[in-house]
Amino acid sequence: MRILRNKNHKKTLIIIGILVLLLSGTAAAALFIPISPFAVNKDTSDQPENTVNYDKPTAEQIEAGNTAKEEFIKAQDEKDAAENTPEDSASATTVGVSIATLAQEGSTLQIRTIIEESTGAVGNCTLTLSRTGYDSVAQTAPTQSQGSYSVCQGFDVDVSALAAGSWTVKIDYVAKNKTGTVQKAVTLQ
Repeated sequence: MRILRNKNHKKTLIIIGILVLLLSGTAAAALFIPISPFAVNKDTSDQPENTVNYDKPTAEQIEAGNTAKEEFIKAQDEKDAAENTPEDSASATTVGVSIATLAQEGSTLQIRTIIEESTGAVGNCTLTLSRTGYDSVAQTAPTQSQGSYSVCQGFDVDVSALAAGSWTVKIDYVAKNKTGTVQKAVTLQ
């Protein structure tokens, strides 16, 4: 029996060698072409405008970010203040406000309120706890919509330093063109 040998063995080795050289040349070129995603020494000035730079931020970039953040916060505070201040007290609508919870648990006076409509704008509630002859206590809390009504986000007042006896709790609600007030007496233990 006669075994046939492949006479194209040399041709196959030459083709494989050429392919290996082409692939290794392509891979090496990819490392040194700046626009390649595999480039080792990328020149960022040649990159398109909308690319992400994953390098560590410079001191100037950090400062610019902090400045932008401060300006944004300041603008938001000014916007919130404008929304929460009635434009004209004569045109402000009075909204019903009621105290849902007024209870002393140990040295904490818990006060929860209900604003009798759902407000689209974020408002503020200001609590004033007062008694003749004593310093008043004041706290502020934002409002939160609950669907068909809103609430002040709650007040927990430490009353351990306040004198026992009758105090007046007053809640003032203010949002853009909306105001409301409720007042109630409480006896601190």
